[in-house]
Amino acid sequence: MKPYVFDPQNPWENCEFVLHKRDFKPHEGMTLVEKPFEADLIQSYCRLLDEAFSFQRPPGTPEGTLAYMKDLAGQEHFIESFRAFWQEERLVGFYWLRENEVDKLVVSPACQGRGHGVALLTHALAEIFKRYEEACLTCLLQNERGLMFYRKYGMTIVE
Repeated sequence: MKPYVFDPQNPWENCEFVLHKRDFKPHEGMTLVEKPFEADLIQSYCRLLDEAFSFQRPPGTPEGTLAYMKDLAGQEHFIESFRAFWQEERLVGFYWLRENEVDKLVVSPACQGRGHGVALLTHALAEIFKRYEEACLTCLLQNERGLMFYRKYGMTIVE
């Protein structure tokens, strides 16, 4: 297997993961409340995105994240596929899709390690597998926790 080592000279280097529908094992018991994209919550989505990607180098800026999210909010695929997940009044995480790709999966750092990432990824993959036989996503090499999470979930790195 190719070694995946973060190179500070190329911070955007990533690897692709894939999962086939036949290998998908749905997980039961999600207790989170699912909601579609709400434009008036864009600041909350941006804060969570910045918190979850605090490992990223070079770091993003709140202004850059807001511009990014506003641009996405004007795209049909984003609005249709964006799902936010709440526990009581707390935003736990969200994802959005692009065809058979989990474009972004974000879980609050304060909520990680509680099964919420598994719940969100399972939900996203179930949506993809309604139309496709294969799902994929990319993960930055600098996102060590993400790399471990996707491997543990059962996704395979595309060589």
